[in-house]
Amino acid sequence: MQRLELIDDSHLGHGFRDIPAATTAALAVAAGHGLRLEPVFSGKAFASLLQALPGAADGELLFWNTHDHRPNQTSEGAAR
Repeated sequence: MQRLELIDDSHLGHGFRDIPAATTAALAVAAGHGLRLEPVFSGKAFASLLQALPGAADGELLFWNTHDHRPNQTSEGAAR
C-alpha cells in the first residue's frame, strides 16, 4: 500500500465559491465520462487528479467521488 505524500491545494482558488479555470475544464472532462461533479469540492479534487495523472508512475490514480446527487427523490425529498 502506498502512502499519500502530497496534499495538493493548488486548485482551491481564492475562496469557497471561486472556481478556477482548471476546475471548469475538469468538470467538462468528467461530464464526457458520465460523471456529474459539483465544482466546489469534487470538481476541484478531479482537477487535481487530472494534473497528477501524467506524473503517476503506473498511470493509475483513484478518484473517490463521495458527492451524493440523490437523483431518485420524491417530491417530499425522501429517497426512493
